[in-house]
Amino acid sequence: MIHQSEVLTYVGRPGDAVDLAGAAQIAARSAGLPALEAGCHMVEAHGHAARSDARSCGGSLNAAEGAFDRDSPVRPTWLAYRDSAYMSAEAGQCFRDLGENDRAAVLARTGHMNITEETAVLLREENARRLAEVPDLVGVSCIARGADSVFAQAVLEAGGRLEVVLPSRNYREAKVKPDHAPVFDELVARAAEVRVMDFEEAGREAYEAANEVLLGSADRLVAVWDGEGGEAGGTGSVVKWARERGIAVDVVGPAGAARA
Repeated sequence: MIHQSEVLTYVGRPGDAVDLAGAAQIAARSAGLPALEAGCHMVEAHGHAARSDARSCGGSLNAAEGAFDRDSPVRPTWLAYRDSAYMSAEAGQCFRDLGENDRAAVLARTGHMNITEETAVLLREENARRLAEVPDLVGVSCIARGADSVFAQAVLEAGGRLEVVLPSRNYREAKVKPDHAPVFDELVARAAEVRVMDFEEAGREAYEAANEVLLGSADRLVAVWDGEGGEAGGTGSVVKWARERGIAVDVVGPAGAARA
């Protein structure tokens, strides 16, 4: 039914597509497959978007997110492709169909700075996979060394728009190590927008202000996090703030990832 609903939207019958998607949701819930139910809600959202019904589309997207959050890490292999990257891409297409291109797939990244080179390679591969299918991609990052910069590079490589948020006016001079400076400078130069917080010096308040902007810009937060609390304003705090605000959070950690 889910694929038939998709076809109905494509052939110009979004009302019928929404009705069929509703029936598919009931079947998916009965089968105990939250990932499939999320897909049914997403197809329903496409039908609403095709009818320019932004309110109903938003309700379906929220329902899809809720079902996806209930999903188990163990799922049938035929549902394996319905991951967070798939969800982001589908939501982005809905926003595009509604003419809300500025909302299409805005991803923010937070993550540990002290990662090994092997972990950096794993994250590059993970980022490439996640971002490949995201339409109208916008990535927001503080471009610190480690996970943040790896993500920012991946956004540019995927043809997306990079927006940089810096905690203070002296951030480069005070916090960017010489071995990271070339990457930092290149990312700043290639960014579509650079926002600098109104602080002369980098410190706790400056980092928290930057994180506020980061979360305020995003539809979804992608976090490279090992689950430890860490310092205020650090990765753990950003994850906590995002969840408190209802922002979707993907915690990623490819097999073999480790801190330096």
